[in-house]
Order: sequence, then structure tokens, then C-alpha cells
Amino acid sequence: LCSPQRMNYCFSIYNTDTLDRERWNRLANECDYSTPFSIFEYYHVFNPEDVSFIVALEKTSGRYLAGIPFRIKGRLPLLGNTLATVIAETSVLTAAEITDDNEIHDLRLDTYREMIFWCRKINAVQVMLNHWSRETDRILLEKLGLNVLINSTFEISAGLSYPEIYINYQTRCRNTIRKALSRNVDIKIHSSNFPEDAAEICGRLSEITFKRALVSNRKSSMQLKTRVFFKSLLDKFSNNIILGIAYDAVGTPVSFAIILFNKHTAVYYRGGSDVDRNRELGASNLLLDRILETSKRMNIPVFDFGGVPVNPSVNHPAWGVYKFKESFGGARTTYCSGNKVLSPSRFFIMERILRSRLLMRGYSLIRPLN
Repeated sequence: LCSPQRMNYCFSIYNTDTLDRERWNRLANECDYSTPFSIFEYYHVFNPEDVSFIVALEKTSGRYLAGIPFRIKGRLPLLGNTLATVIAETSVLTAAEITDDNEIHDLRLDTYREMIFWCRKINAVQVMLNHWSRETDRILLEKLGLNVLINSTFEISAGLSYPEIYINYQTRCRNTIRKALSRNVDIKIHSSNFPEDAAEICGRLSEITFKRALVSNRKSSMQLKTRVFFKSLLDKFSNNIILGIAYDAVGTPVSFAIILFNKHTAVYYRGGSDVDRNRELGASNLLLDRILETSKRMNIPVFDFGGVPVNPSVNHPAWGVYKFKESFGGARTTYCSGNKVLSPSRFFIMERILRSRLLMRGYSLIRPLN
């Protein structure tokens, strides 16, 4: 497809087999606002038929000027894309050599438009731009007619040394770390070379956390990440993962955290624990402290704690997660995400399905990599 507004580039759509991996990763690595979700290898974790890339190609040279990766979630046997959502986990990436603000704006806007056009073409229910977007993206998303949401996270920047990071922890966080040390909690940090039972540990602790969340929040219908998912993640994205596991004094895993990173940022991606035992030992606080120390040694500029609710109340289901992440002293940061419903009637049906715990559990088993 060619953009009707600017005729020096055209758009092509690729899958994981047809995309030029090296050219894509060059685009991702050179873009100063890329995240781990921008990297080609991340999309090898999922079912290949669910992954696509839209790329703006310069007509004369075929150079990658811009692009966005995305996944189809909710595709089902027989129903196809009838209840599917297209999700982008990163902003549109633009080539580093493009420096004119107006050109960047137009290129990004056109790329988002092409993505929405493609989503309509495959009959998807909605488009979700579920990513860590800069505030400037808000204008773009509003122009595209998306429902824009302001989200928040906590970030620790590279300007601080590890001792300065530790000093910024809240008192209760430092006290919990001391408790974990006094109870002989052992932390193992892995990058690239993971234990053979790593996926099993992550899957088991994730399921314990999942079950506890369902008990504490009766409205929740989360999708469980299974051992199959964690094995695919650790096998296929190993060069961009920090895996931390906390063990009690007798060597039983009680908590884990997975951090995804590129040269710009590290993001807290997944975690789980044996909830009661973890609270007794304070293991997750010590675990995250050691991970922060590791990311600092790796010279990763920003550590992002992952999304948290905006100004939650004490009764909010994620209040505990919010206070846990807040206790590490990161700066509160906002980012934008958005969605556009393409079929209100099918969206209504999809929402009802998402509220069913039984159906969501079944979907996790049928499509563990989706």
C-alpha cells in the first residue's frame, strides 16, 4: 500500500519469516525510544501466524524508514478473527537519520493508519496500542480516533549509582530486605544461561499467584501464563532476559521475576511467588534489589517497574502491587496507551467472554503462546 499523502515511501506487511531481521533490529536499536518489545526476537516467542510487522519502505532504496510490530490475540479455531484483538506493544519506530519533527510526525501517523486499515481488513474486533508511549504520542492517538488512556509506572534512571538507588528505597522496603537476609533467602540471577527447571519454576509460582489474585479480586479473569509460555520466552528471547529466582534456606523457590531489556531500558515483565511463604521471608524485595543492582552493572539506562494503576485507592485490587513497586523509590512516570473498537457488537460479546474465568482458563490451555 502507498500512503496517499506522501509518495516517497510505501508500506509492506511481513511475518517473522519474511521480515529482514537485521534491518528491523537496526531500526529498533537506533530508535532512542525503543523498548525490549521492539526487538524482532521477542516476537518469536509467540505463535508465528499471530505476528506481523508493518514497515514503511523508502521507494528508491527499500530502506526501512519506520515500522510497528503487533500480535493477533483471541484468534480461535473455526471463529478465526471474529473475536480477535490486534495488540501493539511498542510505538511506531522511526529511523535515526530522520530528524525533522514534521517528517517524523507524518511518518508515524501514516504507519498507525496503515495498521488500523490492516486490522479492518482482517476483520479484527479492536486495535490496542498497549505500549509505553511518550506523551507526544497522545496527539497522534487522538488524531486516529483512539480512546486514549493515561497510565503510570515507576522508573529508576541511570544517573544514580546503586548505593544511591538503595538509599531511595522506602524504610519498609529496606527493612524487608534485611529480614530476607536474616532468614537466609538465596538469590540467583541468570542472564542467557537459565536453569533447566526455570520454566517449571516460573509456571508453578505464576499459577500460585494467579489463583491468589482470583480469590482476592472476584472480578478478575486474568489469563494464566503457563510453563509452555515461559519455556518459549526463555528459549527464544534469552539474550534479552534477566531471570531472578529467590530460594528459601532449604533451596525451595519462593519467588521469581523476569526482566526484559534492550540497550535503552529494562522492564519488569513477569513475576510470581508462593504468596504466603514469600511474605513470611520478604524474598521478593531482596530479589528485586539484586536485579536492580544487576541492571546497573549492565549499564541499562532506565529500569521500568511495569505498569501500575493511576492513583489507586486502598481497596483497588492492585493496591499491594502498587505499594510494592512504589517502595523502591522510582520516579512516577506517565505514558499513553489507546484502543479503537472496530466492531461494537462483537466487542460486546468479547467483553463478556473476558469476564468468564472458566473460558479464560480454557483459552490459556488452548493458546498458551497467544
